[in-house]
Amino acid sequence: MTKKTKRVSGSAPPPAILPVGESRAARLAANLRSIEVKRRQSLAPERVDPQQVAAVGAGILPAGDNTRLRQERDEYLDLARRERAELDNYRKRVIRDMANLKRDSLTEFLRKLFVPIDDLARIKTEAGKSQSYEALYEGVSILEENLWKVLESSGITKIEAKGKPFNPEFHEAMATIPSSDVPPNTVIDVFDPGYMFENFVIRPARVVVSREP
Repeated sequence: MTKKTKRVSGSAPPPAILPVGESRAARLAANLRSIEVKRRQSLAPERVDPQQVAAVGAGILPAGDNTRLRQERDEYLDLARRERAELDNYRKRVIRDMANLKRDSLTEFLRKLFVPIDDLARIKTEAGKSQSYEALYEGVSILEENLWKVLESSGITKIEAKGKPFNPEFHEAMATIPSSDVPPNTVIDVFDPGYMFENFVIRPARVVVSREP
């Protein structure tokens, strides 16, 4: 004999029985929604009374002060101090390294320069003894050669000018002369040679440039 279940008036209906797959999916969806809500709540800034913030910033905390705000303030101040100290140390280290690099580079250049300076002193001594123009000329030639060895080893080169097309990046025109022997805008004479340090022009060559007759 089958018993009939009586429904009590006013009571909630029995929960619907979902298939196993649908029930698991519903639970997962609910969990995901709950996690997302908690995540958003954790990211959302906590609302704080502006008067409390001002009091914390001034170091005057009212009754029932917000300890978390005070801790965050101290953490940010400590972080700012450490970042500023690190920046100051970095700036001092860069200045010190640049000074050392400048000193080392200049010292190396001067060591090389002492060789032609010593040669100049010897040339002066020998020229005074022999009173010979040929000896003086030979000594000066050797001095010039040794000096250029020092300059070239340091990255200094002479700008090629004579017979080259005029280039305002490397040449400075001091005068123009009509000429039919070379094309116009050709360097036909050099007043003062120009010099470069690696790819940087120290002084442009001062030149005479040709123009049409």
